[in-house]
Amino acid sequence: MSLELPYYFPFIMNFARYFLMAGIPFLIFYILFPEKFSAQKIQARYVKRKELIHEVLHSLKTIGIFIATGLIVLNTELGGLSQMYESLDDYPLWWIPISILLAMFVYDTYFYWLHRAMHHKKLFRWTHLVHHKSTNPTPLATYSFNIAEAFFEAMMALGVIMLIPLHTYSLLLLVTLTFAFNVYAHLGYEVMPRWFRHSFLFECLNTSVHHNLHHHKFKGNYGLYFRFWDRLMGTEHPDYVKTYDQIQLNRFGEYIIKEKRFLKRLFFPLLILLVTFMGATPAEEPTLLGTWRDDVGGGIVKIYHHHGLYHGKLIGSTDPEKDQRVKSMNFLVLENFRQKDSRNFCCGTLAHPRYSFKVDGAITLQDASTLLIEGKVGFINQTRIWKKID
Repeated sequence: MSLELPYYFPFIMNFARYFLMAGIPFLIFYILFPEKFSAQKIQARYVKRKELIHEVLHSLKTIGIFIATGLIVLNTELGGLSQMYESLDDYPLWWIPISILLAMFVYDTYFYWLHRAMHHKKLFRWTHLVHHKSTNPTPLATYSFNIAEAFFEAMMALGVIMLIPLHTYSLLLLVTLTFAFNVYAHLGYEVMPRWFRHSFLFECLNTSVHHNLHHHKFKGNYGLYFRFWDRLMGTEHPDYVKTYDQIQLNRFGEYIIKEKRFLKRLFFPLLILLVTFMGATPAEEPTLLGTWRDDVGGGIVKIYHHHGLYHGKLIGSTDPEKDQRVKSMNFLVLENFRQKDSRNFCCGTLAHPRYSFKVDGAITLQDASTLLIEGKVGFINQTRIWKKID
């Protein structure tokens, strides 16, 4: 379906995320109460003014790239390629948290391998150096990227909405949640409660110490949200747990470390379970939109709405001699059309009812009872009129 969002949405979303969600924690931890949180500081050194200016200026550049990407999606046919949906009836409610978790896992996987690639000595200077100028990062470094890295980040955001069906509110929650985690990763302070160290969450999720160590040492800890890939690929920094425990010791005084081995044994089964969810398809019955007749060929087709897409199945013919053959073929003639606006549907394919080949197609709703269906092969177009009969 098309993205029904106002043109100013990318401006509000990106500026609000950066200046509110990153700016407020910076104000609290670095301007107003640095002494109050001193025991939670991961690196003892405080950042210099020129480092903060560097982070803000490069973040503004990244915001510009993200806004441009959002405007392109909203004002071109790329918006029609998204898997977003607006009706809560399109997918079960349980799909909302699963889709958000799945999107985070997909993004984290992309980020891990992209991150490792950008650390290659031939790519680092051109893709990732700007971000690593913040060796002792603050929340203001969250968007501080090279142009190339900002572009790669924008493309991944675009890829997620094309790959994973997300409700509009799910997308808003996703971008808020992921950016908040990103701010926490660059906070420079560890704020996790004492119990977190002994929970299963510690085995799965990254912390501010985890990502701060990457900025400080320039090696290891390539994941952003989860520890999955670093642990599987052996790239987690060997000092991570020791550094985390020391910070918590500074915060809470006597800090007893109890390794819970049974949680570690659950790590791989739960990872497999998470990956299994990636293949899960929400159960939803197709919705019949109507039955239509081809005024030229006499074919009768039923058109359905299913998972945000429109499909048509040839079910018979007005010619009695052809009717039985058509029914036996049960041939899919309209496939994967997406709603472009209130009258036009694009990006689908048409399958010839007699010959097994597919061509690009477009559908125009001329009025409540008339469809214009166009098939395209190269420069050759053919349009037929279909009348609604039910």
